[in-house]
Amino acid sequence: MAKQIKARRVTKAQKIEFGPRQLALAGLGAVSLTRKQSVRLFAAIRQEGAQLGYRLGEASVALNDRLYAFRDRISGVVAPAVERAGGALASARGEIETRLAPVLVRFGVKPAPKGRTRAAAKRPAVRRTGRTRKQA
Repeated sequence: MAKQIKARRVTKAQKIEFGPRQLALAGLGAVSLTRKQSVRLFAAIRQEGAQLGYRLGEASVALNDRLYAFRDRISGVVAPAVERAGGALASARGEIETRLAPVLVRFGVKPAPKGRTRAAAKRPAVRRTGRTRKQA
């Protein structure tokens, strides 16, 4: 049996005209669709922001914990070294003062008192240049 081929009819493209009512309804539909999508997008962004804030908070806590642990480890090593250095400095200062005291007495310098007293701050001397004002 042979396949029958039917002739196609040539149809004219129909001209579609939009009236003011159809344009207004199309605009209203576009506005409604845009509003629905923007509400969904805003909700998604808000949820992502909340999740990001939570993750950043967790990361911040973890980082602070690591920093505190590191500080504790370092202070455990540094504190004894600082104490040893302070003790060595104090003993060196005392030894230098005792060895230099006789030399300073020979030069006429009085030895410093044993207590830690600070000398009062001296006011700077007023410098006179030798210029005088002209009197009119």
